[in-house]
Amino acid sequence: MKKIIKTILLLIIIFSFSKVNALTMNEDGNFINKKGAVISIDKYNNLINKYDDMLIDILSQEYIDMYSNLDIKFTTKYIITTYAFDRNGNIIDEREMEASKEEAESVVKNENLVVTKDGRLVNKLFIRNTNNPVYVTYQTNSKRIQGEYHKWNGTYYINQYLIWLNLPSIRKYDVFASRWTNGNTAGYFYGQQHCDSNTRYSYYYLSTSPNVKSTTSGLGVTMDLHDSAKTYIDLEYHVTSSNSFGSTVYGTYQHARNSNITMNGSLSYSFSESGLGGVLNYSNTTIRNYYDGMQGITMNLQ
Repeated sequence: MKKIIKTILLLIIIFSFSKVNALTMNEDGNFINKKGAVISIDKYNNLINKYDDMLIDILSQEYIDMYSNLDIKFTTKYIITTYAFDRNGNIIDEREMEASKEEAESVVKNENLVVTKDGRLVNKLFIRNTNNPVYVTYQTNSKRIQGEYHKWNGTYYINQYLIWLNLPSIRKYDVFASRWTNGNTAGYFYGQQHCDSNTRYSYYYLSTSPNVKSTTSGLGVTMDLHDSAKTYIDLEYHVTSSNSFGSTVYGTYQHARNSNITMNGSLSYSFSESGLGGVLNYSNTTIRNYYDGMQGITMNLQ
């Protein structure tokens, strides 16, 4: 069994490093992010208690204003996961447990701890924050997905963000999606891809885009990652409706790790609990294996 340890200390170091020069301060004392949103000191101080600079840096003005005014209370959960690999590096076993703060701290001190079948300790630590609105994070070595599902001023919002921590070598047709079970239809959707090529680059996706698939079970968008991005690729996914999507929404981001994937192939999914990330079901095994199978996130309306 190969053991991988990601400690709280390591995560704190990574997050702290990511904050360096993430936002620009104007002469008037306000911050400006990548989206051109103006963030006052008061709003920033409110936001930084809920989100990190990497996410604040890609929020639009609408979401900066909305999130900075929400009264959010946090509950921190420590999730510890142990993976076992075969000789080819494939995951053959995964064990997860919810841990106390004391147990999480013990992982920092003892890298040999693992999660056993009966639910005792650990290997790979992810911290998921639950608040109102729901804010869920799942992170691998290469990318981080964050999502939230909440109601504000009579509108239901599903918001997801994907931040690449290490840029992928294959940049083809990735899929960003969410699934629900109450038969609702998305009222409005838009997505965005941000990166730095020769100039700062943004690409927008709307409900009417040919690479968007919407049903009464979910909505997905295929995003062709920009080939010339140099240092960052950030993606956004937003769905709204005047009707509820139910008590729970499931989100996923699937990265195409094979350059043979086509646009039509990327869209050949249905929405299913048994699909990739608990969302995207490809009946064609070849196409399904083109994607990395990253774990999805579960967003509960509170």
